[in-house]
Amino acid sequence: MDKIKASKTRKEICLLKAKRDCLEGLALRHRVMINACLIGRFLGTKKKKRTTPAYYLSRKIAGKTQLIYIPRNKVEKLKKRTDKWREYALLMKRINLLSQRIIALFRRLGKVQIDKSWGK
Repeated sequence: MDKIKASKTRKEICLLKAKRDCLEGLALRHRVMINACLIGRFLGTKKKKRTTPAYYLSRKIAGKTQLIYIPRNKVEKLKKRTDKWREYALLMKRINLLSQRIIALFRRLGKVQIDKSWGK
């Protein structure tokens, strides 16, 4: 029974490692990205509110959030770059979760392979 469990665990480890390798390959691709968020704000005065948003790049620098005004003609270009950063961060999270799962499976494999007859 332990041999069957060990075999299944090894197969699962191999599958997860293949998935992780694929994701790592995606992460190694060249990207031009910005670690920030693009936000649209409808700020105005008490008398006159904005009808179209003013766009700002929100970045955290030394623990403080900094807003940088973005001209309307550069918004689309920066949106693509911030979206690429978001995709990259999600990719890193998926790689991390897979790695944790692989480590847990290696621990389980070690427990399954312990020779229980030795202590008798």
